[in-house]
Amino acid sequence: MPPKAARPAPNASASNSSRGDRTIRLLHDLTSRAWSNYTTFSKASPELKSTCDQILSIIGSLHTIEDYREKGEISTENKRPLQDIVIWLNGLFSDLEAELADLKEGHSPEGFAPIAVKQLDPNNQLHAFNELVRRDRQYKLWNALEEIHGNDSPESFTSVASNWTFLELQMHGFSKDVLQEEFFFVNDWFKGRKDDVQEDQPSVIATEEDDGPPDYTPGKRKDPMTEKIRDIDEATNAIALDGSTDDPTMLPKADPPPYTFEGDEDQIVDDAEFSHYIHTAVVMEHNLRSIQKDQQPELITQPTAWLPATEQELHKGSKEVVPMMEKDSFTVMAYESAPRCTEAIDRLTRLFKVTFESTLAEPVWGVVHEGLQSLIVMTSALMKFTRLENQLSNSGKVSDLDILQFEYTTAVAMDPGIQFPHREFDIAQKSYYRLLTYVMGFLEAMHVVFPGRTYVTRTKEDLELSWKNNLMPSRVAWVEKQLAGWGDVDVALSFCRDWHRLRPRLRQQAFDVLKQWEKSESILSGADGNDPIEITVIAAAALSRSSFRVPTPFAKVIYYGPNRFGGAMRVSEQKTEISGKTTNPVWNKRFQLQIIPMSKFIDIEIGDRLAGMDKQLATARLAFSYTPGVEASFLDKSLVYGYDEEIEVPLKEFEGKGKERDPPIVRLRLKWPGRIARVEELGLPSKPPGKMFRPGIVGIPYTPEEKHNVKMGGPPRRGSTARGSVS
Repeated sequence: MPPKAARPAPNASASNSSRGDRTIRLLHDLTSRAWSNYTTFSKASPELKSTCDQILSIIGSLHTIEDYREKGEISTENKRPLQDIVIWLNGLFSDLEAELADLKEGHSPEGFAPIAVKQLDPNNQLHAFNELVRRDRQYKLWNALEEIHGNDSPESFTSVASNWTFLELQMHGFSKDVLQEEFFFVNDWFKGRKDDVQEDQPSVIATEEDDGPPDYTPGKRKDPMTEKIRDIDEATNAIALDGSTDDPTMLPKADPPPYTFEGDEDQIVDDAEFSHYIHTAVVMEHNLRSIQKDQQPELITQPTAWLPATEQELHKGSKEVVPMMEKDSFTVMAYESAPRCTEAIDRLTRLFKVTFESTLAEPVWGVVHEGLQSLIVMTSALMKFTRLENQLSNSGKVSDLDILQFEYTTAVAMDPGIQFPHREFDIAQKSYYRLLTYVMGFLEAMHVVFPGRTYVTRTKEDLELSWKNNLMPSRVAWVEKQLAGWGDVDVALSFCRDWHRLRPRLRQQAFDVLKQWEKSESILSGADGNDPIEITVIAAAALSRSSFRVPTPFAKVIYYGPNRFGGAMRVSEQKTEISGKTTNPVWNKRFQLQIIPMSKFIDIEIGDRLAGMDKQLATARLAFSYTPGVEASFLDKSLVYGYDEEIEVPLKEFEGKGKERDPPIVRLRLKWPGRIARVEELGLPSKPPGKMFRPGIVGIPYTPEEKHNVKMGGPPRRGSTARGSVS
């Protein structure tokens, strides 16, 4: 790891993300290594077929793990055992490759037998890990099914799931592929629930001995999973609605907004139930946007929409850019969420007209009148969101208030002196978002009070009771009070727009910073310039005597870069001075190297000079690693951050195999400034600037070539590691 002084202090989330990136890189490298071994052994004699089959099984399990990772189904807790399995498999492949080297020297294939048996353990572990991830997925499915059908009447249960259930599960964030894989699990849930209902039916034969004590009524049978979900809901009830999470099904419930009434009737209403309505509506809205993004991505406003078309294309496909605008952005509220609420009001209005068509022609009675009046109030509230739309341009559905925030957060990266109207902006954003989520929760409650898809299915008495139990008049009164005092929000909104209008250079400043970030991306990805590395060959220790004489050793530093065929080619060779006769030579020779992108490895060779002839004694290989979007490294030391340390590397000897002893070592000092230092020296931003980029992103930008590959739909080109062939 790089020295702490040279690397920014990581936080917990950055550390977890870095560990995740390293695990991804190890998975890619391990899969490539497994395929390389499989290709070799598939062409071998039949005696090695069992080994070949084991490797193929491991490859299949690794691909399954990769599928789970791409779907985001590997939890943080499961990443540690996955890393252990990867390390174990790497050790097994090292043993396998060592046996292959012995085989090439004429040994019998029987040496592979213990390796083939040993592979069974990690292969079984891979299957066990895949089952663990699948159980986590099924637990989320179980929770979603309980939420969707937990309150259904026993008579409605069937032994199989309907197409409507699978559609609702998609609304809860499960992809079609996942539901296809778990089809039988979902059906088993329905079958199990139907069996439970049948078991709960009272027995036909009853005896007096079984009646129990007088005046005793047994409670409802408890479902352990339902109880656990209820405990989780109660624990998260106090968390704020705007808590951030990648999993929409784990969004916390909203804190109920305080109800304050005028005069002597001031009171606070205990509103946990209504908080649940808000939570359900927000999760449903998130899922709708996610589904819409998958099906019609062009309809979802992206955070790059404020940029010119050329700049949008430049950032298209970038892993640093957030996938869609946040749910509390002015753009989403004005152009997506509020219009969907308006559509819901139109549907409820049609539901009233169809159900109470004869009644509406006369003086409307009680709950129907109040319901219609509440929809009028909600429509008035949603009209406020038209003010958030961009009145200055028709080029795209993006609010000028979000454009203001994008420009400011980008420009401030290089000009911290910009004074932004934070107070007014926060008042406007939070007030609008609070009102919108409340309206969404109210409409969710309306669907509970007035159930039905084409007509209301309850009687007048049931409607009156449900309307009263859900405190609907109080909720309408809260919205009316917010609208009555909305003038302060309008003033804050106008102030932000005036501030933006008086600073026309802010936009150009933001574009300038993005241009600077493009330069930083090029440097950090290694596309712009080489990496200077300083290697000092300090000494070697415990060299073997050669031909019953003390060697006169020297060291070579041989650098291999990439060739045009993806292999390795020798770029440079440098030597130390020849030492006197010793098995523990000291050189302290420093070498400067310019490392080009996609370099392969550096060999440290120890030779012996005898009568003008050189004989190789030992060697060590130091590998480079280049994976798109991950830190480039040399001997697992990051090239992005500065590094300056002494290390010891074991040497592989070419003679002296008779007596077992510890291998010789070579002591090196590795030193380089790192790409971050170059970026900072040029006065460029060292991390993505502005709200358009993911907060706290850890990772290295793609090179222009890799970005092009992503846009064309193909996988980024990965560089081979030190195990490539030398040409």
